[in-house]
Amino acid sequence: MHEEEEEEMDTGLWMLTFSDLLSLLLTFFVLLFALKALDKGKLDEFLGHFRGGGMGILQMGKEVSVAPIQHPGETIISSKVFSLAELRKAIDVSVKNLAVEEKVSYRSDERGMVLTLPSTILFKSGTSDITPEAKSILDKLSKILRESRYNIIIEGHTDNIPISTEQFPSNWELSTDRAVKVLRYLVESRKLPPERFAAVGYGASKPLVPNIDAESRKRNRRVELILAPPGNG
Repeated sequence: MHEEEEEEMDTGLWMLTFSDLLSLLLTFFVLLFALKALDKGKLDEFLGHFRGGGMGILQMGKEVSVAPIQHPGETIISSKVFSLAELRKAIDVSVKNLAVEEKVSYRSDERGMVLTLPSTILFKSGTSDITPEAKSILDKLSKILRESRYNIIIEGHTDNIPISTEQFPSNWELSTDRAVKVLRYLVESRKLPPERFAAVGYGASKPLVPNIDAESRKRNRRVELILAPPGNG
């Protein structure tokens, strides 16, 4: 009788091992599901701190660097994201020593940072030809844009005085061509990634101020660079 009881107790031990195995499998599949649902951008940001060979501590509002993976035959390109405050500071430092006739200004809105370049320092009157002075400004800005992952929408704006030439039948064509010329300079001459750029012309439809005099019309003739953080639709 004693031997039979020992045999019955022994036969139940395998159930404990089996239940532990099921628990481990369930945990494993829950972990796989969680990793699949994890935001890819956040995962890349997290893994970036291990690719450099060490761990870093993130601080709110500070620059985040993600170390790129180099594949055979590829060149490593630095990729960084700046907070808007840091971006504003970097742009301010880069342009404040330039001897320009008009002030380069910037503001923030729901889209990101809006950098305003007056047409008087970018183009000759009635044309879309970029001036040497404009190229020096764009050259400095390109160094900052290259280090960020911000998407860049370039907007062309004019005043309300109609234009009608063979090249520009209206202000729509003039504003659009000016935006495209700035885009092409940054992409073709400064070798910035084209997939981050877009260009649009608004003509006189979005003035900064009412076109009531020469000074207000001068303010409305501009090109704006909208720097939208990654992930902003």
